[in-house]
Amino acid sequence: MHVICEHPPRPGEPRQLQCVAGPYWYIVVFVTTPCVAVPCGIALVYMAPLVHPVVTLVFALATLLVLGALLTTACTDPGLVVRVLHNPEANRAR
Repeated sequence: MHVICEHPPRPGEPRQLQCVAGPYWYIVVFVTTPCVAVPCGIALVYMAPLVHPVVTLVFALATLLVLGALLTTACTDPGLVVRVLHNPEANRAR
């Protein structure tokens, strides 16, 4: 995982990651995003003269919302769970 932006941590606090990119960031940029943007863009170009302008605007906003959600999902901290090698319940029983 590549850290692009983070808040400076205070002493004793964990890192607060703002923007990260996974190991396959180029798949998101060059495959997934175009798979959404290109068909929607083509549909928008052909649809715009045939329908009411409000429909075109709603479609364009929905497309931007989907792309924003995709990129937000791809660039936020996935909340990785730290691997625990011992059983914490066994320590409490002692």
